[in-house]
Amino acid sequence: MSLIESILKALRDGDWHSINKVLECSEQYTIRTMIIINFLCHFDFVEVNKSRNQVRFTPPMFTFMNDSEEIEA
Repeated sequence: MSLIESILKALRDGDWHSINKVLECSEQYTIRTMIIINFLCHFDFVEVNKSRNQVRFTPPMFTFMNDSEEIEA
């Protein structure tokens, strides 16, 4: 599984997740994972709560990811 796939999989439920938990799911590629999270945030695919150190999909991205899972099934 690629790094980006592991990050997207960690966030797929739409809930807030600690960035540390996402790092665990991405096999501790800390710098690369943070670059991807920042990229996703910059383009409004995820939102980051910096005060709580958490990340989640934005509502439109969550809907898109759920719809794409249904198509794959």
